[in-house]
Amino acid sequence: MRPVEAELENMVISMVQTVKSNCPVWADPERLSSSLGLFVHLAQQDSPIQGASVDNVVVLSSTGRSLGRQVFTFYHEILHHLIRRNEELYSSLHDHYEDEEEFRNANERLANIGAAEFMLPRQSIVEASHRYGYSLELLPHFLGSTRVSPTAVCVQLALSAPHRCIGLVARPSGNGTPSRLSPRGVPDRALITEVAVSSGTMKYRVGRNISISRGHLLHRVMLGDERTITSGKARIPFRNTVWEADCEAIRIHGQVFALFHVDPPRGPLR
Repeated sequence: MRPVEAELENMVISMVQTVKSNCPVWADPERLSSSLGLFVHLAQQDSPIQGASVDNVVVLSSTGRSLGRQVFTFYHEILHHLIRRNEELYSSLHDHYEDEEEFRNANERLANIGAAEFMLPRQSIVEASHRYGYSLELLPHFLGSTRVSPTAVCVQLALSAPHRCIGLVARPSGNGTPSRLSPRGVPDRALITEVAVSSGTMKYRVGRNISISRGHLLHRVMLGDERTITSGKARIPFRNTVWEADCEAIRIHGQVFALFHVDPPRGPLR
């Protein structure tokens, strides 16, 4: 990871920790929004929007996702406001990402990192790895609470990894013709990347909305049994680079969560 990226990520984590220390209602994103002077607007049921941040308004969808995913999206949009209000952080972000697309991607990544830190502090992953070891097996371990999003766990697992690792969340594509259903009632269509983060030692990033073909391991996981971890070699869904790595993946609530291990995992974490 470039020094500037590590610096920005540390600034976001520090900002979230400060909010959690100073705001007693931080665990309720709706009350947190109110304390920050933000207004929450629920989008119409047929709206494709899952979340958006405009001026002092957080726009959310009230349907279509698990509670954990809705809470993660809520915190993600709050993070966009917190980042904009932090002059030092926002200025550094603009200074280092002059290209509009790079700025947008970096901003999304930081919002994901901050949302994960709200829901599940990275230190919790480190502590669990000392007890259970480091693997995707840790993800179901944290899902006893409906308010803990598997997205947050996947993000923190990847960010905590000392080796080169990419954490990825994929969902069925919503575009194109209506999909068929597999025998298990799972949409049988291509997947697209929704959230992706890289560990500190991983130089490259996976973008959003990248299509994952039907023959990919992640697509097989999507059609497989719920909460069953599948491992194997799989292509990392970069836009233009062919690169295979060891992969662990699991399907939960209509999404696939995966860790791509470019290097062998070194656990437990520190």
